[in-house]
Amino acid sequence: MSLMGGIKRTGGSQVKDVIVDEEGRIITDAVIEFTEHPFAKGNLTSNGVQYCTEVTQGASTNTDYTVETVTVGTNHPPGKVVGLEFGLTGSFAAASTTTADLKYQWQARSKEFNGSWLGLHSQVTKTNINTTNVEETYSGVFATVDKDGLIPSEVSRVPLEVRLRIQSNEASQAQGKTKSSSYVTVKYIPD
Repeated sequence: MSLMGGIKRTGGSQVKDVIVDEEGRIITDAVIEFTEHPFAKGNLTSNGVQYCTEVTQGASTNTDYTVETVTVGTNHPPGKVVGLEFGLTGSFAAASTTTADLKYQWQARSKEFNGSWLGLHSQVTKTNINTTNVEETYSGVFATVDKDGLIPSEVSRVPLEVRLRIQSNEASQAQGKTKSSSYVTVKYIPD
């Protein structure tokens, strides 16, 4: 049996690339991959380093504050996620004290469901963070398959939302901002 690339019309007028055998049977749907740098848009800088506007937590302690939320994949047809890679960089500091503990976490969810956020890593605690900004990156291929071989529903569909959240044990102290070099790569099969 020889395989050849082909086009198959499915679902009315929707067309997608598929691999077919010589009898025209579909072997697999085509996987589309795209990378976006959706964070920290704004004015150009002389050194090429851009951050979103810095967010400072409010008066509540140990309460999540969102630094930035972005949507990935809005220029692509909806579909099923089969792979994710992240390179997410944030910068963190305390507003005016050297004793505040700052916590942060990158999270994602499928925009279609608008449901629970999935932590992309364990929450990070920076003890006595200080007022000097500390930049940290979380990156790599995200293990999207659970023990049953299923993709968690929180990140199973394109488009996706990705956000950075912060909190502190001291009021009005946690500060965070995202860096424009942050990226999200998505592999998915369009509907």
